[in-house]
Amino acid sequence: MRTRRPRRLLAPAALLTAAAALLTGCRIPSTGVVQAGEPATGLNATLLVYFVRDGALFPSERPVDGAVGVEAALMMLLKGPTRDERGTLLTTELPPPADGARPVRATTGTVEIDLPYAKPISDLALDQLACTAVAAQALESPATAKAPLRLTVTTPVDRITITADTKRCPMSPPVWEEQPRDPTRQ
Repeated sequence: MRTRRPRRLLAPAALLTAAAALLTGCRIPSTGVVQAGEPATGLNATLLVYFVRDGALFPSERPVDGAVGVEAALMMLLKGPTRDERGTLLTTELPPPADGARPVRATTGTVEIDLPYAKPISDLALDQLACTAVAAQALESPATAKAPLRLTVTTPVDRITITADTKRCPMSPPVWEEQPRDPTRQ
């Protein structure tokens, strides 16, 4: 026949054992401060700048230092794809700004863009502007990330006002499988 110990005795014994283990430590000697380089700085932010690939809107990730305003993001877009981006077949439907021109003016919730484009602007070009603007707004101020943004685009032949939001914008680049290189082509 087994005898049962009262549970009341087990709880204090367990507490006493745990306290003894904590008080004795693990015999690791204490050391001073160890210098190990610069402190961690966190992740670098990326801005989605929207270009065109195969006739469709395509986001490209651009590393940025902190928040980038809507004006600066749209100027990046208007300057066109970088060499690396062009190497991945990204193009744009937007004309480059004239040298020294500042065609973008942004205030809270409103952006005005003047483009030297002598023909009507395409829907895809408008989407490039709208999606880049809302991506920059979200990066600059996460609290207003979902707020609509009013864009007015003026060209010599057109003036269009749209409300931009994230609904029409792919939020990350699609994952493309690396295709094996054909050794016969250089």
